[in-house]
Amino acid sequence: VPTFISYLQNPDNVMVNRAADGVGLFNPPEATLPLIYALNTEHEVEVGGGATNYSTQGLMFGNKKKKEKRVFQNTNVLATLTQITGKNFDYNEDQWLAWYASVHAAPVADLRRDP
Repeated sequence: VPTFISYLQNPDNVMVNRAADGVGLFNPPEATLPLIYALNTEHEVEVGGGATNYSTQGLMFGNKKKKEKRVFQNTNVLATLTQITGKNFDYNEDQWLAWYASVHAAPVADLRRDP
C-alpha cells in the first residue's frame, strides 16, 4: 500500500490513476488524505509540433513542441476515494479536506474546573 500511495504523486498522470486503482484493491483508510491531494494533479504535456510550414524565404516554422502545464481530474482517484469513504464531493478538494478534518479532528476538551 505505501508503494501505491507514493505513486499518487508521480509526474505521469497515467501512473497516478493506476496507483489509485492499486490502492482501491486494499481500501486502506490511511490512503484517504493522499487520495484527496491526488484528485486534481498538474502535469507537463507536450503540445504543438504539427505540420511544418515554410515561409516565402524558405524558412521553416511551426513544428516546435512546447511543454505546457495542465491540471487533470483523476477519475480513478475519485472512484477509489468514494469507495473507501462512502462520500462523494466530486473533485472539490476543499470540501473533501473539510470533511476529513471534521472526521479526524481531535475531540474538544472541557477545560473548566470542577467546583
